[in-house]
Amino acid sequence: MIQKIISVFGKQHIQLYSFCTNATPKAFVSSCKHTTNVPKIHVVPGRVMMDKKVELQIKGLKSGAAVTVKSFLEEKGMKFGAYAHFIANSKGEVNTATLPSLGGSYKGTNAMGLYWSMIPEPGQRDGLRLMKKDVTTPYNVHISLLSGHIDPYSPNSGKVKVPVAETNIERLYMADNVERIPVREGALRGALFVPKDPGPYPGVIDLFGTSGGLIEHRAALLASRGFVVLALAYFAYEDLPETLMDIDLTYFEEAAEWLSHHPSVTPGGIGVIGTSKGAEIALLMGIHFPQVKAVVNVSGPAYLTTFHLKFGDAILPAVHRDTSRIIMKEHGISIKECYQEGINEDVFFKELIWHGEEMLRHI
Repeated sequence: MIQKIISVFGKQHIQLYSFCTNATPKAFVSSCKHTTNVPKIHVVPGRVMMDKKVELQIKGLKSGAAVTVKSFLEEKGMKFGAYAHFIANSKGEVNTATLPSLGGSYKGTNAMGLYWSMIPEPGQRDGLRLMKKDVTTPYNVHISLLSGHIDPYSPNSGKVKVPVAETNIERLYMADNVERIPVREGALRGALFVPKDPGPYPGVIDLFGTSGGLIEHRAALLASRGFVVLALAYFAYEDLPETLMDIDLTYFEEAAEWLSHHPSVTPGGIGVIGTSKGAEIALLMGIHFPQVKAVVNVSGPAYLTTFHLKFGDAILPAVHRDTSRIIMKEHGISIKECYQEGINEDVFFKELIWHGEEMLRHI
């Protein structure tokens, strides 16, 4: 039998011929007489930045074939995945950008659905979040094609099916022309991301929230798009304070002063982007520090919450949070009502808007 296969296809096609006849259902492919009709996954591009779309095409199917496409990645032992159900078009093709997913992790037409809908795979610990730790390496996303519409995570799905086709995609936060420089300047701790091409470039400080530590993925991506970005840790990292209650706004003043005078940064001021607690600090930096000319608030309130904040010898008071007012909703919780008491919004927002107008004059 082996000799017969060799005589028909040659040694280089033995594995492909066996795969076609044994692993691929006949109703699934258009033909198995030629190797060109074996289902194949085409990814364009195969190595891409995280903020760019990926075009995923599958060819060589039978018209109307039901298929499941699965995505999977493993990061530092954490496993995430998603899947979607498709029906091949009249040409025996599936393009995730033009054909709707009929079920699975998401429904509808969405080119990036197999990526944003990823969740922790079964067996992972509760509360797991996908967050890139080492931005100098890409996410390696594995894409596999399965016959039929199945739920690969269901205990009732029976024996795990062998993929009909597989491929990998590399998704990057940090471009090849960006340099990562550890920062230990004075009290400052973090990482500076600088484009390697001659500058100067706009400078940005990047802050995250109550998880603490050093989070770098957004800074790396912004630098890949032409910014000099300081990913700034401010507690629970190296020799920095252990808790939020011990931080001082003067630390961020030092960061603003240092970055605004960096030789790779365009003179005239910097921006700050912050998420959650980092967004609160970003707004305070925009109010108090003249070096800061623009602020981006991501998922943060417009006032200081929970903890009072030291500013040298002064104390900036926080708005009291009444946790009894938390409202449970279908997809999470609402905490807006927790901060209703004690907020003089008219005074605060007038001051913030005035400073915002001043920032815009300098951009």
